Amino acid sequence: MCIRDSIDFYKKGMKPLVFSTKNGYWNTNVIDLTLSKRETFAQSCYNISLNESENAEELALQNKRFTVSFTYIFEHSDDKVYFAYRKPYSFSDLNKFLREVEREALDYTSSDESWILPEIAIEHKNIYYKREILSYSLGGIPLYSITIASNAQSKPSSSYIVITARVHPSEIPSSYKLQGILQFLLSRKASAEKLRGEFTFLVVPMLNPDGVVLGNTRSSLAGYDLNRCWTSPSSSQPTILSLKQRLRSVSAKGSRILLYCDLHGHSRQLNSFIYACHSVLAKVKGSWSRVREIPRLLGRRCEFFDYRQCSFRAVSYTHLT
Repeated sequence: MCIRDSIDFYKKGMKPLVFSTKNGYWNTNVIDLTLSKRETFAQSCYNISLNESENAEELALQNKRFTVSFTYIFEHSDDKVYFAYRKPYSFSDLNKFLREVEREALDYTSSDESWILPEIAIEHKNIYYKREILSYSLGGIPLYSITIASNAQSKPSSSYIVITARVHPSEIPSSYKLQGILQFLLSRKASAEKLRGEFTFLVVPMLNPDGVVLGNTRSSLAGYDLNRCWTSPSSSQPTILSLKQRLRSVSAKGSRILLYCDLHGHSRQLNSFIYACHSVLAKVKGSWSRVREIPRLLGRRCEFFDYRQCSFRAVSYTHLT
């Protein structure tokens, strides 16, 4: 297995995961895990001719590229075994979680057991919950959109907080973070009730469902990094296009989008941190402080959040994000 970015995690004890269909669960029963440096990817795998600057860049990356080797002893005959970089969180896992949280928080159980959850709108004990299908991916998988507020009659001038996850399919921690957010927002805690009364939450739990189903790392079914398609999304990126249209409709009705939080997972960094915009707001008074306000609060209140790892700059390869 060839890797570049996750070498630190393997040095700290991370192992590939194994799923035996006969055992029915994931484990890390691999042995003899070794790391070895490998030749430059472009030259050894594709024999690409590089110019001087490109060759220098490849050589600079050489020390960051490794091969992970391991041994696995098969436990059963006539078994099907899967290996994974990390434990998958699938579209089916999302459906299962949504059914569970709706049953526990809203006392709602659907009789429909199909792989596409039906749209619902519920008011239950000062919680308004609406799950709808915003659009379908190129592969025909629904893009779920969840609205949470104190009641269905939100004021036109209300502020929205938008939370999305899994635009990069392999960044599985984002789905677990989103699970915790939904469980909190649908809870009876006084802080959750206050937030529902002050804001309307728009949650999209799986922004790249095709990529998740296919097991892609960053791309969609059509090969796009959807996190680089926000400026001018097309019909080839229907999930980004439909969400952007939804955000425009929210603004057109007089509501303010106070915060957009897109959840990711990092292949090297530990802790939680935020990459926030800065140059986009450069002409807005107080923008320098504004984009740092929430990260600073999180850094003070959460032991797992490291403000020093936050970044507030735009680089060339993220300008379409």
